[in-house]
Amino acid sequence: MSRHIGRAIRAVLYQVLGAALLTPVAVVLGLAVLSEPAPARVLVLWAACLPASVLLALAPLVRRIEIAALAELLDVRVSDRADRVYLVALTSLHLYGGATLGAGVLMLSPGLVRMGDLTLWRDSPAVQAEPLATVLGGQTKYERKG
Repeated sequence: MSRHIGRAIRAVLYQVLGAALLTPVAVVLGLAVLSEPAPARVLVLWAACLPASVLLALAPLVRRIEIAALAELLDVRVSDRADRVYLVALTSLHLYGGATLGAGVLMLSPGLVRMGDLTLWRDSPAVQAEPLATVLGGQTKYERKG
């Protein structure tokens, strides 16, 4: 039983790694797409993350990280002579799946991010940092205007 729990924990860590690798790209895309929070814009962001994950998977460093994660976390040995297309497809699906799961967990945690805070991004540069500071647990001196 403990062996199954250990495998489940390693599988979760594998998905967290996928989310962590794509998160910076998703944040940059999110700043451009989510100027106004709407379900259609969230779907556009989600769809835009798939080609972004493929582009990120084309980087040799990311593929090496994927091979190491497969070997260490999932006990899957990938040959040194593995097909590049196979590794790019596997890595991009891993990044996209991990980011999708991470975003789902974030959206199901209403205490972490409130969608109303995203409208503050249009106000001023000083107010733009407020949602980030709120998520990180910091205090801001700016109050929300009515």
